[in-house]
Amino acid sequence: MLKNQKLLGLKWYYVVGDGEDGQGVTQLSSWKFDKKGEELGDLVETCLKDWGVEKVYTITVDSASSNDRVVRVLKNALNKWSTSVLGGDELHMRCATHIIKLVVQDGAKLMNNSIASVKASYKYIRQSSQRKMRFKEVVEVEKIDAKKLLSLDVQHRWNSLYLMLDTIDKFEMAFEKYSRYDPAMRIELKFSLGFPSCIDWERIRRLVMFLEPFDFMIEKVSRSLYTISNLYFPIICEVDRLLKLWGNYANLSQMVMKMKDKMFGEVKGTAYGEMVRAECFKLFEAYKRQHYSNNVLERYKEEIECNAEKSELEKYLSDETEPFDEEFDILKWWKVHGPRFSILASMDRDVLVVSISTVAFEAAFSIGGLVLDPFRSFLTPRMTQALICTQDWLRSREKQASNLENENTLRNMEKEMEKL
Repeated sequence: MLKNQKLLGLKWYYVVGDGEDGQGVTQLSSWKFDKKGEELGDLVETCLKDWGVEKVYTITVDSASSNDRVVRVLKNALNKWSTSVLGGDELHMRCATHIIKLVVQDGAKLMNNSIASVKASYKYIRQSSQRKMRFKEVVEVEKIDAKKLLSLDVQHRWNSLYLMLDTIDKFEMAFEKYSRYDPAMRIELKFSLGFPSCIDWERIRRLVMFLEPFDFMIEKVSRSLYTISNLYFPIICEVDRLLKLWGNYANLSQMVMKMKDKMFGEVKGTAYGEMVRAECFKLFEAYKRQHYSNNVLERYKEEIECNAEKSELEKYLSDETEPFDEEFDILKWWKVHGPRFSILASMDRDVLVVSISTVAFEAAFSIGGLVLDPFRSFLTPRMTQALICTQDWLRSREKQASNLENENTLRNMEKEMEKL
């Protein structure tokens, strides 16, 4: 692959007539780093033309200004083809995992000095083999039960920061004792951020406790084979629950407040509810017009019925809510109840396949470019496309379940090896 070249991957989601969902990576195209959003938008439009795709409900992208321009170009194209929904007002969908990452990163900035101090201590030890050997001896003397090796975080992956802090936290006493054997450590660190204090270690522990559920949440979404829109609201509710929980702790309240402002801004619950309700009715009316334009009998039936009768959407909203659990399959629910709500079923067939995440688990925590590793960076775009598309085709729900079983088996094997 040429230097400074990117790959554009387009992944599409759909619901077929029998209520089953599907997805696919159809093509990857390469472009230079210096291309603007408009040019990238033209590339997406060209791909859609090549595939014969004229109807696109939404496109999910990260929150970057260049992506705003991509969406604008695509919106103009769909309006030109007369295939957009509500003039393309619903087209732009922002990646949920990316939003959560930005929110968490913004809150974690308050701990930057403590994090940097701990990292500087570990970097000092890594500078020579003698220091590493002595530190290992201290760990053994202190009988620290460390199941994971110490490692620094990776610049472009914020979850590696969580993993690093979760591991390094257990070595506090080892760092303290090592500094007594090597006084030069404290002297050298004194000219930067200083040796980690008890307050620094306490902040690290609080941050680890705070980041753990977010790490689990994004991992769960990113590992899902179908990251579609019905997963979005439970995620928002979980984030809100966590922020309310941690907001009760005085030592976390400042960080929580910063994150809440970043995520929710000035608009509060009732206003959000009214906004969502208004958009639902607006979207329903658009699908209603489309439905009746294709079905003369249904239109005639609508005209002769009493004006006071509730619309499909009003009937749906007045029904009792279904109990939500991990086993609930919303597509199967619509397969059973779709005949009662013909217009809503058509609308939900588009809405429910809106992707809320643009990235797979392996890249979910990246805060920079999604970079190919050194072994794959020399592959041509055509070969990379073939490998990624083939992998995506081979994946299935059964495959995913099998992978999870294999991961559990590997964890058990690791535990057994540690006992030896």
